[in-house]
Amino acid sequence: MAVAAFQINAQTLDEVLNKNIEARGGKEAISKIKTLVAECDVDAGGQKLPLKLYTANNRGFRMEMTIMGMDNHMVVNTKEGASYFPVQGQKAPEAMPADMVASMQSSFDLAGEFIGWREKGLNLELQGEEEVEGTMCFKILCVYPNKKEKRFFIDKESYQIIRENEKFEVNGKEMDANQDFGNFKNVDGYTLPFSMSGQMGAMKVSKYTINSELKDALFEVSKK
Repeated sequence: MAVAAFQINAQTLDEVLNKNIEARGGKEAISKIKTLVAECDVDAGGQKLPLKLYTANNRGFRMEMTIMGMDNHMVVNTKEGASYFPVQGQKAPEAMPADMVASMQSSFDLAGEFIGWREKGLNLELQGEEEVEGTMCFKILCVYPNKKEKRFFIDKESYQIIRENEKFEVNGKEMDANQDFGNFKNVDGYTLPFSMSGQMGAMKVSKYTINSELKDALFEVSKK
């Protein structure tokens, strides 16, 4: 009976994962994404601030934001991460906490956790259903090889991920962070969110660029 129950759960998990992958554009198409650039506006207390996000598959992530005429950025690569926000009084880039770097490194995989999850050494578990802001979702726990955990909430109707939740430590304190996604649209055969919200506030995407050339230098951590 235990074996039969496990098989049923495994089949249900695979079904949810496959429907999410198809809803995003399909395994073959998604696996061809090598770079993604998002041009956004962030709502900062009623003020719109331009933001640009660069992601290179399994290579790095970079965020650029101009505030009060000052260029601010955050960059994470496969080895380290740093942030430089002169608007907050920083005089030079500062190393990011290791837990935060590890958390952001998982976002380098533009195919997402669900494609080839077993080969990536991930453990996925379907934990039933949960309501997110009035929307019933499948809840999936992902445990990474480094034991970091993330929870995905998948809309039962659209099969899009509408929330990610993860815990990580910053300066010895455990942080519980949600990132929400919405307003999904088709871009060159892929379905992508045009609204996001998280620690930085609410973001609206005006444009995505897929598979443009992003050199490794863009993701290097500056020491000064």
